[in-house]
Amino acid sequence: GDPNNFNDRFLPTVTEAQTLSTCFGECSEDGSCAAPPVMVDVQFAIDMNNSGYPNADYDNIVINGSWNGWGGWGVTLGDDDGDGIFTGTLNIEDGASFEFVIAATGPADGWSGWGTVFNAPEECAVAPNNYGATAAEGLVVAYCAGSCSATCPTPGCTDPFYAEFDMEATEDDGSCMTPVVFGCIYDAADNYDAAANTDDGSCEFTLNACPGDLDGDGLVATPDLLQFLSVFGTDCN
Repeated sequence: GDPNNFNDRFLPTVTEAQTLSTCFGECSEDGSCAAPPVMVDVQFAIDMNNSGYPNADYDNIVINGSWNGWGGWGVTLGDDDGDGIFTGTLNIEDGASFEFVIAATGPADGWSGWGTVFNAPEECAVAPNNYGATAAEGLVVAYCAGSCSATCPTPGCTDPFYAEFDMEATEDDGSCMTPVVFGCIYDAADNYDAAANTDDGSCEFTLNACPGDLDGDGLVATPDLLQFLSVFGTDCN
């Protein structure tokens, strides 16, 4: 086409009736068109837990990348279930390689689409500071923002020999303070241990040899029956 004239096509000298076959937007001369690209949906799942974002100043999480020339607001992510993992979809040509970063944007940066950027660490970056992937149907790109892991660690006490132990924690945060002391923790037991904070099933109880002796006088007699009848039918709920 002629770059100086709206890319209009060049035609050969026409000396007789001719039929020109081409494809719109292409240079074919036989009327054929190239097959359209196969597009796929790439899913993003970005864990923002413990990052401090989003917040009042940066209230949107987005993915910006090479597929649109690094324009802001490339893919807007959402967290409908409130679990801290933000998801969104990029429709892109199958097999296309792309780079991206994670960003938090909002009123503090004038909703530029950039704001605070979470880059890829060196060990998983495909280019300096950038994450990368190759598009494929069903691909889920999952990262803890700013890390190479798919999910963010859960802080807490990870030592089971402390009372503060949190079985959901994956990263110790120094909150283990109270060592576990096993023993009988029921004060009505014969072997109650005031120093224990975790029951070990060792409690022992003296059984009443005369369970009908309600008044404790060593006899099961009329006073015991009267005591029972005085509370008979009481609703304890």
